[in-house]
Amino acid sequence: MAELTAFGKEVRKLRLDKGVSLMDMADALGCSAAFVSSVETGRKDPPEGYVSQTAKFLKLNKESTSQLQKLAMETRNIVRLRPTSKNREVVAEFARKFDSLGKREVNEILEILSRVQGK
Repeated sequence: MAELTAFGKEVRKLRLDKGVSLMDMADALGCSAAFVSSVETGRKDPPEGYVSQTAKFLKLNKESTSQLQKLAMETRNIVRLRPTSKNREVVAEFARKFDSLGKREVNEILEILSRVQGK
């Protein structure tokens, strides 16, 4: 299940405060209601141009637009993991030990990941 992002929460709040339905916003932005919902719920990152289109449609001032742009950039930088049950154990263990990894271990992990990616 996707985690709500600050960007998604803010867009939804702004949209609802203006009394705009999901379908109306989707029509105005030229995308599907499912896509707008996916962005609002954090399942999809806001694509390039989405913030400016949203700001224009919702008639946001410069300050609100700037804040929305900042939140969009933060959202794009979130790393999402959807591990299977066994992989979840690996991810949890990696997260617990991450800060104690030395340069040698980091390089070894990067080598392993490069080999896996090259398959």
